[in-house]
Amino acid sequence: MDEPKYEWDWWLKQWNQALIERLDPDEYQYYEPTVIQAVHSNWLGNLGATQEQILSLEQRLKIHLPPSYRQFLIASNGFQQPGMLVPRLYRVEDVEWFRVRNQGTIDAWLNYGMPPVEEVKEADPDYFVQFFPFMLEISAKEASGSTRYLLNPKRVREDGEWEAYYYANVRLETTLLFELRTTGTSAVVQVRHD
Repeated sequence: MDEPKYEWDWWLKQWNQALIERLDPDEYQYYEPTVIQAVHSNWLGNLGATQEQILSLEQRLKIHLPPSYRQFLIASNGFQQPGMLVPRLYRVEDVEWFRVRNQGTIDAWLNYGMPPVEEVKEADPDYFVQFFPFMLEISAKEASGSTRYLLNPKRVREDGEWEAYYYANVRLETTLLFELRTTGTSAVVQVRHD
């Protein structure tokens, strides 16, 4: 099966412009200097990751990244999102398994009155918890909370795309975060709520 192509360059330019336009210059004091520098340069992204960087990441993690996420990294190796709960998508060198930085969160979810993993059914709201030890953390978390983006290599579609999560301690949405659908001159990120 051929790998689908995603128009990340076009979509990121649109998202970049929308984020910059909504920023209030009076609030710049709350952002890191690198964010302000990016805003003044009119580009919140980075140079794209090289194939060598992506292969190095895949070798380090011992996985093959989903096609849309690989293509995102090629378009922009990370991306600032000032004014959003998730402040930035990580650069290749910052991507890590969720368990590496968040074992305490995993332990709390698994040990706080949860039934044994083998008893949790897919329809249960806590079904996702069993995947925490295997999820890939691809974004920084919000400054005063837990909101971040995670990818789940244990739930993979036929086209190689992984299930993705917009995760916060108080909210979980299962999304196809990186699936970009384009029609004519417009594009949207396809979101699926389970």
